[in-house]
Amino acid sequence: MEKIIAPTDGNTEWDMSDAPEFRAEAPSAVEEVKFWSNEYNTAEAQFAKYAKTMSSSARDEEGYRATVAKYENDIAYDWQRLDKATNKAMTDRLIRSAYELADTQGLGIVAPAETIEAATGIFYDERMSALNQKILAEEQNDTTTADQSVLRQTWRKVMDYIEASTDYDFLHRDYNSYQNARRACHNNMIRQLNDLNHLAEKYDTTRFTPRDFMTNDFDYDQRRDRGSKLNNRANYDRESVLAYFRTVFEKDFNKMEQKAAYTSRDLQAGMTYYD
Repeated sequence: MEKIIAPTDGNTEWDMSDAPEFRAEAPSAVEEVKFWSNEYNTAEAQFAKYAKTMSSSARDEEGYRATVAKYENDIAYDWQRLDKATNKAMTDRLIRSAYELADTQGLGIVAPAETIEAATGIFYDERMSALNQKILAEEQNDTTTADQSVLRQTWRKVMDYIEASTDYDFLHRDYNSYQNARRACHNNMIRQLNDLNHLAEKYDTTRFTPRDFMTNDFDYDQRRDRGSKLNNRANYDRESVLAYFRTVFEKDFNKMEQKAAYTSRDLQAGMTYYD
């Protein structure tokens, strides 16, 4: 798989001299994790730089899709090696917790909305169609029926999140309950994307994103989170998934957010209990 450089750099070669497999001395698994994490982050930074030069209204759509696909291949390459090194480091107990893992990997150097993962939402429809066709081509049974049911749940779970996050009346009446409901819907949306990726692997179609994402409903101990690395990683993953589905369902997000904004203004104009 070819490693790419951002078109704005003017550099067409990939220097692999520092890659772990080319070193004279075998690196530790932790060193490999850090190396491939850096490669992953570098690709994300390069793509963010490229994307900022693109106006969605004026860009060459075909060229943009081709560039996103190349960058996606790039980070998929990095992630496969990062994941392999991570598994080895954890097996060898060089990384012993989610806190150490987040600190060692250090993903998330660009805004989630600027990530390659978010941009790959442009391929959602074709990947969903390819996956659905593969499932339909199988001998139909309880398993294929259940798998098709997972596909059909995507739109509803995204809409559940939008509805929960734009329920401003609920927000003003019960802030904590609003946050809990929104958080639960967000985690369900993350799990849905992960489930789609797992089904794509199962049926040998293209994953929707190169990697899976963290939810934030795990036991968390702030005292163990050096530099808030795990908290930051969980937030980065959550916002990346949100940005992905915003790319996929942009019209739905815009429509429901505008409607909620108008409703909220009307309520605030006519009721005094918000004060």
